[in-house]
Amino acid sequence: MKSLIKKCVLVAILLTTVVGIAKNDDPSVKINTTSAKQVNLTLNNFDKAIDVYIKDSQGVILYKETVEKNVFSRKYDLKTLPSGNYYFEIDTYTKVKTIPVYVDATKVVLNNENESVYFKPVVRVNNDKVYISKLALNEAPLKIVMYDSNFNLIFSEELSGSINLERKLDISRLEKGEYKLLLTSEGKSVIKDIRK
Repeated sequence: MKSLIKKCVLVAILLTTVVGIAKNDDPSVKINTTSAKQVNLTLNNFDKAIDVYIKDSQGVILYKETVEKNVFSRKYDLKTLPSGNYYFEIDTYTKVKTIPVYVDATKVVLNNENESVYFKPVVRVNNDKVYISKLALNEAPLKIVMYDSNFNLIFSEELSGSINLERKLDISRLEKGEYKLLLTSEGKSVIKDIRK
């Protein structure tokens, strides 16, 4: 019973940490069309750098900008883009928000109904422990793979079956050095460097 209580407390602490990080890093995103083929993007209330991308329907990056200000507003002129589907991607420390847009000969149409949010895995290293957590609201699995500096496989596991995916790795028996953690979910991969 004590073990169950300890696990529940640990889960509550990890959820609080993830939600706290997400709140501090979650910009207020406002996007609207301003004229014929212009889009205004405003970001508020964030502490860390945010990457803003404009991509085509194949995922090719047409424009990238890193924002490091607390308040950011910019008009994007899409007049030179041919008719088709594009999307804005707002990439923060904890999540990626994707906003689809359609450009035709005379205007830009925002597709707010099809906005999506991908929550990134969060990795925290404390002493010889690596804590991995991911909010998976759609219960998508998370594949965890760890390699050493020579790309030898150290660890591999797939987590699933919950909206809160968590794993604690004990790296105390590993030699000192550099390690790579590859975290894959929903077709997206995140690489984290781990130094022991």
